[in-house]
Amino acid sequence: VEDYKIFFDEFDGGDLWDQITDDWVQFELACGLVKDKKSPRMSTSQRPSEITTWIRYKRAIDYVPEVQATRLPVFRSNMVAWWKNLQPAWRVENTTELPFLQPADSLETYDWSCLMCPGSNGILNVLLGIVLW
Repeated sequence: VEDYKIFFDEFDGGDLWDQITDDWVQFELACGLVKDKKSPRMSTSQRPSEITTWIRYKRAIDYVPEVQATRLPVFRSNMVAWWKNLQPAWRVENTTELPFLQPADSLETYDWSCLMCPGSNGILNVLLGIVLW
């Protein structure tokens, strides 16, 4: 987790990005830094091929695929479709574009378990997708 956090910190995404990656580290620590292959996995349906390639290279920080400029619209579309596919159903009803539905009341009253995927098969891959975007 520490190496990925350093890698993510090199990406200049501003204060919000820093908060997201800090929260991700806290999430991973709270889950006990899961390394078990039986841990929850995020769906691969509609996942961009660049992320699949990175996974095949064992998520190496020194190998991060590049999204070619001509492929950027497809990558963006695939990221949105994949992210939508990962969301709870209540959040993406009747929408295909970002931003998805934001609860008006407390976040704790909603079921977010489909996104509770720590470890190498979880949110880490989504964060890489944001970096590539």
